[in-house]
Amino acid sequence: MRNIKVDYMNTLEKCAKCDMPIIYKTFRPIEKPLDPLKSYHPLCFTCLECTKSLDGIDFTLDKEEKAYCIRCYYEKFSHTCATCQKNIVPKENETEVDRVVFMDRSYHVECYKCEDCSLELNSQIEGRVCYPLEEHLFCKTCNLNRLKAMKTK
Repeated sequence: MRNIKVDYMNTLEKCAKCDMPIIYKTFRPIEKPLDPLKSYHPLCFTCLECTKSLDGIDFTLDKEEKAYCIRCYYEKFSHTCATCQKNIVPKENETEVDRVVFMDRSYHVECYKCEDCSLELNSQIEGRVCYPLEEHLFCKTCNLNRLKAMKTK
């Protein structure tokens, strides 16, 4: 005698994570390069770092196709600011962030400033160009003051 319930369960899609039949809601991530044929229980498709369900929220994949919520992805893979040592990540509800790259180092825009007078540096604005000295960031005036002080020693 055949068991109708077992037969029915065997016809259902299986979750790519837990391999259990998906009875109610099926979650199919459509972001490439994920295999669009994979199906998940909504609670099984989770961020690799924080383990929150990614159902209904923005997510992204790393090079190995592992899924992360946007916040965890930026925390794990973003550049570190050379001044404040914090990750350079977008603000809440934003998806992009500006950063300054100078001498193979990354900076928050607001952290890219003269180490003596705190003038925000910007190569696009006259008088705010960076004049580095021994891998330190200085505006033109502070750079000249440092050079003068070095000569008088």
